[in-house]
Amino acid sequence: MKVAFVYSGAESLGIEYLSSSLKEAGHETGLAFDAALFADKRYLNVALLGKAFNPRRDYLISVIRSLKPDLVAFSVIKDLYAWSLEIAKEVKNSLGLPVVFGGIHPTSVPTEVIKNDYVDYVVIGEGEGPLTELASAIESGTALEKIKNLWFKTENGIVNNLTRPPIEDLDTVPFPDKELFSDFIPLNDSYSIMASRGCPLACSFCCSNILTDLYKGKGSFFRLRSIDNVIGELGTMKTKYGFREVDFCDDVFTLDLNWLRKFLPRYRKEISLPFRCLSHPKYFSKEMGLLLKDNGCQRVRLSAQTMNEDIRRNVLNRLETNEEIIKAFDICEEIKLPYTADHLFGLPGETSADHINAAEIYCNKRHLGRISCYYLEYFPGAKITNYARERGILDENDIAGINSARGRGYFESNTVLRKVPEQAQTDENFKRFFEIMPALPFFIKKLILKSRMYMLFGYLPRFLFFGAMIFVEVLKKDLGALAYFKYYCKNIFRKKTSAA
Repeated sequence: MKVAFVYSGAESLGIEYLSSSLKEAGHETGLAFDAALFADKRYLNVALLGKAFNPRRDYLISVIRSLKPDLVAFSVIKDLYAWSLEIAKEVKNSLGLPVVFGGIHPTSVPTEVIKNDYVDYVVIGEGEGPLTELASAIESGTALEKIKNLWFKTENGIVNNLTRPPIEDLDTVPFPDKELFSDFIPLNDSYSIMASRGCPLACSFCCSNILTDLYKGKGSFFRLRSIDNVIGELGTMKTKYGFREVDFCDDVFTLDLNWLRKFLPRYRKEISLPFRCLSHPKYFSKEMGLLLKDNGCQRVRLSAQTMNEDIRRNVLNRLETNEEIIKAFDICEEIKLPYTADHLFGLPGETSADHINAAEIYCNKRHLGRISCYYLEYFPGAKITNYARERGILDENDIAGINSARGRGYFESNTVLRKVPEQAQTDENFKRFFEIMPALPFFIKKLILKSRMYMLFGYLPRFLFFGAMIFVEVLKKDLGALAYFKYYCKNIFRKKTSAA
């Protein structure tokens, strides 16, 4: 049986794992990909250019038709839900093929998703097992009732099967099928990998807490692969693709210090490439910082989110103190380990004074390579969504819009800010200031703060700040930025040749 995946905007490790599991079971896979140029949900969102460069639905349908699949699969995040439904509608109307939706959005609101006329099946949670079993069942004509994690339609209504435990031994999962995305993603620059799955933290704004609740009582949600397994994947793929950097995409790469003490020396000896990773102030120490730096870490990502300690604790359910965050920053400064900081805007109750406090902290950091700024996005079923609902920040219409994925993404103003225009403008001013701050000399940052020039930033053309962000990445010699640039070059050329 052949399964065609449909995706947009970036490489998907999740789809790559699904594809490798299907292939291991004897099935075939293919990919219909929309590069989402100038509408990629990451940095570049330019409406006119997006319309000019992105493929029409009939182009994607023609790709799906050429793959001759028996099943069409969509891995769906909230920002791709409406787009996925549009393509699924065309798949049903033009090709008459069965459609399955999986991913975090269908897992969060399976009842909302399965009711769509263009969705035949929904897979919740980890999909390797249920999708492979679904493909085999469709191929053999056997019953679906025993496939755990699967929702499907019958003449008598919707059937939602039991939920299976999370995969206990991640070493049993075949390496991700990178070849699936190789025509679209420049795999010779930065290699994305996860050494673990799950997160023991319970940040209210993160969709990971939805998965934690789904698997409660069914086994440990946080799981680590063995060191041999991770080194084995990197060695195999390095030989195949010749990449120059590794990007560890784990929710928190530094959770298990003992594992890293054993893993990183082997990584340095056997892989010997620069890498990036995500950490957390609660799981970061001088020993950890030196361990990362001495074994090739080129940038560690630390999440601050806000410098209002009360909001961070009581709204975001983040228990670290400002002192712990600043200490993590100072460790990186002391050992000269480049780092980035994640910062959220649009938080309920946050004020200009909070932004100024954060700016004062950030502007003194020499090795802070980037401040990654996002707007708070309310995910269906996330704890912060329930928090906002209970306090009247979100009404029932807002909740319905969140469940059906109407509205904007995390690089744009969120639901709360659209209701409070003054806060929206203030947040946009500071967001742009934070984005360019690492590129500015210290005295310029201080001058902007003292003179309050940041109050004008939200009114200036967006492309000026995008250009400054690119300058920051080039200045810091970020291979991820180079890969992003090559992604555009590769896919712009591909679009031209495809249209010819």
